[in-house]
Amino acid sequence: MSTIGVKAIKYPDGDSAINITDGGNVTLAGTLNVTGAFTSQGIDDNADALAITITSDEKVGIGTASPTQLLDVVGGSANIRVAESGGGDLRMNVSGSTGGIGTHSNHPLIFRTNSAERMRIDSSGRVGIFESSPAAGLHITSTNNDLSKIRLGYSTSNHFLEIGRQAGYYRLASFEDGQSLTFGTSRSAGATTERMRINADGQTTISNQPSFQGGIGALHGAGTLKCNSVYHNQGSHYSTSTGLFTAPVTGKYLVGIMVMTQSNYTLDVGMTINGSVSNMFVPYQAATGGGHQQVSGVAVVAVSANDTIGFNVNSGDVYGGSNGRHSSVTFHLLS
Repeated sequence: MSTIGVKAIKYPDGDSAINITDGGNVTLAGTLNVTGAFTSQGIDDNADALAITITSDEKVGIGTASPTQLLDVVGGSANIRVAESGGGDLRMNVSGSTGGIGTHSNHPLIFRTNSAERMRIDSSGRVGIFESSPAAGLHITSTNNDLSKIRLGYSTSNHFLEIGRQAGYYRLASFEDGQSLTFGTSRSAGATTERMRINADGQTTISNQPSFQGGIGALHGAGTLKCNSVYHNQGSHYSTSTGLFTAPVTGKYLVGIMVMTQSNYTLDVGMTINGSVSNMFVPYQAATGGGHQQVSGVAVVAVSANDTIGFNVNSGDVYGGSNGRHSSVTFHLLS
């Protein structure tokens, strides 16, 4: 077996094209073009078209010959994958007009600044901010009051709604001068109705609070006291045909009555709950020997949803005047 030693391959003009040192190092003076597969230590290139481009300003393009960023990846449904063998699988991808970043394994996605975790999305989709084990859709935990707040802003820095902890208590507050804070609910898709409002001065109005006030417009004898003049009937919970107020929700209700007696009659009126007279509230006025007398009183009663409240004239007559101005009853939900 014979050996041929080559130190250099030169151009016809004598300039070296390839130099080979004794240690086996090869120096190429021009451009190396490989038309077939290329293999070297750490590189195995079997591409049949341009795959990687490195420009003169050190930008790397994968799938593009004209990279505009330090690393530019272009292709149909382009993906960049970073994975640990047997562990997490993180990918960044673009498909059509949609871009995404996330884990493709059963592991959380963590966001850090200054080498510290600030936010994570766990494998079930719960988001934790300063919380590594979120227990809700959005879970914020911090010993710093400012970092535990959520702020929803509009236009300028002093127009915002804030939810969070402040010096030992929690608050929901509006920070826009002169504006109200409103609360609403929806009974059908896309139709929200305001239920409560707190204005800039702290005054609270509840637009649909169950409430009724009505008057007795004619002489009324024994039996369930029925109002035939209605001043307001918010929510339509009072029935003029039965004389009963039906509690829409469980709670405490203010119940009030002001009635005038028929001249020189004893009047005995009892509040009823579900048809039974309650001894906690029994307005009574004995005959005085002449003229009309006024009987009035209020009570706060606790009832359940769908309970009925009313008044029953046990004895005597209730005097009713024009438009019910002499005798009236009130029902109003307090809490």
